[in-house]
Amino acid sequence: MTLRQAIVRNINMFRDVPVRSLLWLDLPGAGDLVECREVSNLSDLLSRFGHPESVLVHLDTPDGDFEDTFRIRVSDLQNPPVPASKRNGAQLARDKVVARFGLKKIDNVERLAVMYASFLLERFRASHGYRGPEPRVRVRWHTKISWGGSRGITISPGYLYSTKSDFFGFVFREYRHVSNSPDTGNFVSLNRLNHVKALVAHELAHFLQQHASQANLPDLDYSRAHGEGWQYIYASMREDLNKYIAR
Repeated sequence: MTLRQAIVRNINMFRDVPVRSLLWLDLPGAGDLVECREVSNLSDLLSRFGHPESVLVHLDTPDGDFEDTFRIRVSDLQNPPVPASKRNGAQLARDKVVARFGLKKIDNVERLAVMYASFLLERFRASHGYRGPEPRVRVRWHTKISWGGSRGITISPGYLYSTKSDFFGFVFREYRHVSNSPDTGNFVSLNRLNHVKALVAHELAHFLQQHASQANLPDLDYSRAHGEGWQYIYASMREDLNKYIAR
């Protein structure tokens, strides 16, 4: 098994790794990031870079820039998890939240994600002359991270609907560099659905930045995943929600 295959198996426990993604290794003493295909296997990595307990991996997808970061133990690279059936895993995760919260509530969450994305998109068409495609909207209960790309968005609200407790973190937390912004930053809400709406707004902004050329937008950099262009679009996506949340 190659090092890349071992890393992908570990990341697949949390999310998919899109085709053509780059996996950058942040290794002590390397001097710079190393793409995992530059290292043939785990033995090669250990002989070249010592014997760290864990490896920091940056997932750089075709639609983003260092979209996610994972710290993977070397022992988990030596014995990577056996891939489970995605369909069975996804269904099992959904069955658990349905059993905990009821089918009606979980159906409503999934419908909300689709309907809210459509609502925001239509507003963006009206406000910014958007003439691009519509995203595919998916809700996944077996993944921990939401993401957006050129084809669509995936919303992963499982952390809001724990199968072990009614409690959830009331603070919606954004990336540090935008967390204090009144337009795109952290907020407090006791309503889980407001958190779901924020996830949709965040990921839809990623989708729309991939189609920035098909909208009337200010002259900003739309190439960086969480750069100024994305922040501008995200602020537009959050405008409606910000009326009902506390910051």
